[in-house]
Amino acid sequence: MISRIPTRLKVNAGPAYNSSNWVRRRLSSDIITVIDVCLEENETRRLEGWGKQQLREVDIHEKILRAGHCISYTIVREYIRIGKLQVRETFIRQGNGEGSICEFDWAEVKIKIGGIYRRYCLAVFISAFSNYRYVKLFQRQDSLAFKEAHINFFEPIGGVYNQTVYDNIRVAVARFVGLNEKLPTEALVHLSCWYQFQCRFCNTAKGNKKGHVERRVEYVRCEVFGFNLMQNFNRPLLAKSVTELGRKWHIALSTWFADYFYNPIAIAKRALGNWSNIYASFTTFIVLGFWHGTNWTFIVFGLLQGLILTIEFLPGKQEKIFAKKFLPF
Repeated sequence: MISRIPTRLKVNAGPAYNSSNWVRRRLSSDIITVIDVCLEENETRRLEGWGKQQLREVDIHEKILRAGHCISYTIVREYIRIGKLQVRETFIRQGNGEGSICEFDWAEVKIKIGGIYRRYCLAVFISAFSNYRYVKLFQRQDSLAFKEAHINFFEPIGGVYNQTVYDNIRVAVARFVGLNEKLPTEALVHLSCWYQFQCRFCNTAKGNKKGHVERRVEYVRCEVFGFNLMQNFNRPLLAKSVTELGRKWHIALSTWFADYFYNPIAIAKRALGNWSNIYASFTTFIVLGFWHGTNWTFIVFGLLQGLILTIEFLPGKQEKIFAKKFLPF
């Protein structure tokens, strides 16, 4: 026999239970002890390099339940998170002397060359005192590039810093010994012995230990490689006229002079018709001659360029009139 199931429910009806006399369950000292022991185990694992094997909040809650305690997961989670907020590191800004410390780091950057993205490595040095930075681009991150970067960095400054800071880069750290000890590679030992500087290792991505170079890496990526370079030459030797040669040769310089000299002059003298373009061409190329040098030969060069472009610019009938008036030969 099938029992009848009510098809209509009273949605607006109040709860069947009384929640007014509920008392929030508080953490007992036994539960707090279990949580603190678990957090101490997590800290030990983190220091030993087992960060991914730490107990999560849900694991700690299950451990409390297995111990025979009755507590909700939300209360355990809030206690752990409040404890994390109360324990915070405080860093004191260090005062580094001149020539005392420099920091080194590798970074990767993608550059689009010929329509293809290529990956390069950046060797970045920075002085902790003056924020002097040195950057060199390499195709790969190996011991040879590591040594060359240091040699090229020390040469222009004419000296060596007392101490150089590294993190866990593979060209500097050969292997780990114990919890915090690191053995340098053969390449770093050769460099430190030859240039007589101390090498100090720190943990990776630690801003308080190596924050200068970490910030410089971001700056170099955005400011140095964060823009597109226009094509400067477009097969100029295949040009069929001087006008086409000007469009294919030194495109960046031609574009700059066109934007800041030719176009404003031509617009200002537009009442002259086609002669406004001639006037703008002569004026622009005279200034371009001054840009190459202050000798009179550069002025003649600019006048000849403007003259040839004027002849090519004019149509056939006006070209004959211009040649008859201004060209005696």
